[in-house]
Amino acid sequence: MIVMNIPDLVDQLVEHSNGVAAASRGKAFETSVSKFTETLATVPDYPHAEMSQASFDLINGLAEQVIAHVERRIEESRDDESLKEQMAESVYAIRRVLEELFRWRRHFGRT
Repeated sequence: MIVMNIPDLVDQLVEHSNGVAAASRGKAFETSVSKFTETLATVPDYPHAEMSQASFDLINGLAEQVIAHVERRIEESRDDESLKEQMAESVYAIRRVLEELFRWRRHFGRT
């Protein structure tokens, strides 16, 4: 998955976030969360100067929405325990990536 610029990256994150919101089956949900997390982790690979505060805020908001979907799914679903455990791990993974993104922003002088 190669994204050429920040708007494309943001579009891809929106698409993956929408996939999380729309997924009804457990495996499809987990796949959408994984794609979102993998794409989110690529943000620091892009030139910092091209990331506007609005794009950064949108990305952060999308991550928080995905986390909320995952947490709600864990609480409300009848998924098996192993899938719930994987989903909980994905919340931690997204949070770790968000921490990295905030460090990345601070390092380059924007928060």
